[in-house]
Amino acid sequence: MPAPARTRIALRAAIARLAKFYGPPPRPPATDPFELVIWENCAYLVDDARRAAVFRRLRRTLGPDSNALRVLVRLGFGKERDNYERTYRSAADAVAPDLPADFTWLIKAH
Repeated sequence: MPAPARTRIALRAAIARLAKFYGPPPRPPATDPFELVIWENCAYLVDDARRAAVFRRLRRTLGPDSNALRVLVRLGFGKERDNYERTYRSAADAVAPDLPADFTWLIKAH
């Protein structure tokens, strides 16, 4: 017995039906490809709420990514050291006198 014929639906119509049924998709936790990989791997076999908490903590504690740090060092803020932590500390110490105490400005600059 042959399989029953399937009803074809246009892709846009299918997406519209899914959006109507499920609502808009949630915003992604990050837009940077590297951060999305970290999101997927920062916590294993946990629910999304726990994964989000781990991800937020990582973002707060890890500091700038290596590209941002490399740019600071190339601009003369700090010196390249033998490891990330020492290079980061050198750059952080170099920019500290130039950073205002205005947290709104710091957040915007980040």
